[in-house]
Amino acid sequence: MASNQSQYPYVVAVTGGIGSGKTYICDRFSAMFDIKVIDADLIAREIVEPGKPCLKEIISEFGAGVLNNDNTLNRTALKSVIFSDESKRKALEKITHPKIREEISNQIKSLKMSYCLISIPLVAESERRQKFNRILVVDCPEKEQLDRVMSRDLLQKEEVSAIMEAQATREERLRIADDVIDNSSQQISLTAEIRRLHKLYKQLAQNGVP
Repeated sequence: MASNQSQYPYVVAVTGGIGSGKTYICDRFSAMFDIKVIDADLIAREIVEPGKPCLKEIISEFGAGVLNNDNTLNRTALKSVIFSDESKRKALEKITHPKIREEISNQIKSLKMSYCLISIPLVAESERRQKFNRILVVDCPEKEQLDRVMSRDLLQKEEVSAIMEAQATREERLRIADDVIDNSSQQISLTAEIRRLHKLYKQLAQNGVP
């Protein structure tokens, strides 16, 4: 994908639908090659901690009903609101996305390595994809996504389906991919593919290939 060729380090966006295994793949890159992973979901949690300006904006927009008794953000309550109303989801994104982008940019600028990974769920849904040097899609069948998230988050099928419907489709993600990792249950070993991609990303970064 197009990107600023002077950007350093080389930035690989790792994306995939909920339950596809983005975190697992990023953790493998980190463990095997000590690659820095910037986690957009982690940043999204940090910017809404009590006392942060972002949380105050969310309360102003959605009311105190999205808070727990200890004044922390009740993510379950917020999700039930935004995934049933597209306008509310967009209102939340307008509050949080600029702050997430700013923190990601700051972390990239502080790195001194050939390439880094950004674990980020919403790439196909955003024009931000032009800001990355390369896009790696972690892919698995939608049935597996559904089963994994229901088991992991103890959610009902309808709740997970609503989240998936708010994201890009599997086809839309694959369409923007430079690289794809199959993280389905049939995939016996991912080690060789991760090694191949690590070597590729280092070469691209060293050669200055956008």
